[in-house]
This record gives sequence, structure tokens and C-alpha cells, in this order.
Amino acid sequence: MGIETGTALLISSIITTLTAVGAQVFAGTVSAQAFDLEAELLEEQGALALLEANEEADRIAEGNIAFRKRQKLMFLKSGVALVGSPLLILEETRTEGAKEVDAIRRRGQAQFSLAQRKAGIARATGRAQFIGGVAGATGSLASGFSSFAQFGQTKITSQQRTGTSVGGTQNFITA
Repeated sequence: MGIETGTALLISSIITTLTAVGAQVFAGTVSAQAFDLEAELLEEQGALALLEANEEADRIAEGNIAFRKRQKLMFLKSGVALVGSPLLILEETRTEGAKEVDAIRRRGQAQFSLAQRKAGIARATGRAQFIGGVAGATGSLASGFSSFAQFGQTKITSQQRTGTSVGGTQNFITA
């Protein structure tokens, strides 16, 4: 006793549909995980850029303080009073040094913010990939159910034409 061709085709169609559904959900899940990992790496890069920028700014600030002290000491050793032009020079040195330190910190903050935004985009893309996988799987499942229903309807119609018993009654087509 073997399996009818129609039944074998139905089983094959069910297996194919379920495989497609599983593959689509799996692909969406893996893609979402990959984008989440990318987001984590972007966040780490942003935090590192901010840390490095702050450390560089601290080094520059310390260097600027040391330079101003040397500058002040040179004025005093030369017998120049710290009023007028020498005072303006010291103030300009302080102002320019502060601008440089501020620019370095702002650059680090901008890199950090950019990395955070890119991480958010990566996560959103991952969610979209997952939802797309689930939606694709749902479509495959609906298409499969439609095929199964058509197969069942075709089988009943075929049995009615051949006069086989369906549900305990004889069905014959008369002309």
C-alpha cells in the first residue's frame, strides 16, 4: 500500500512551506542579532573616541598651563611687569589654549553622538529585518494554507466526479 500522488504532493508542499517559514524567521533573527552586535560595537567606538578626546584635551590643557607659567616666568625674569601688553599676551595664551581644549572635547562629543545615532539606526534596521522575516514567514504560511485548501477542494471534486463515497453518501454526476 503506497501513498497517493496527491497526498505525497500535499506532504511535500507542507514541508516546503514550513521550511520556508522557518528559514525566513531564522534569517530575520540572525540579521537582527548582527545589527545589534554592530550597534554595540558602534557604541564602544563612540565611547572610546570620547575618552580619547577628553584625555587629549586634558594633556593639552596641562601643557597650556605649563606654557603660561613659563611665559609668565620669562616676563618676570626679564624684569617686565605683568601689566599692559605682557598681561594681554598671557590672557591671549590662556584664551587660545582654552579654545583648543574646547574644540578637542567637542570633537570627541560629536564622534560619540554620531556613534550613538549610528547604533540606533543599526538597531532599528535589525528590528526591521526581524519584522520583515516574520512578515515573510506569515506570507509563506498563508500561501501554504491557501495551497492546502485548494488541494483539499480539488480532491473532493475529483472524488465526486468518480463516484467515490465521501462522507457516507454516493456522489455521481448525471448529465
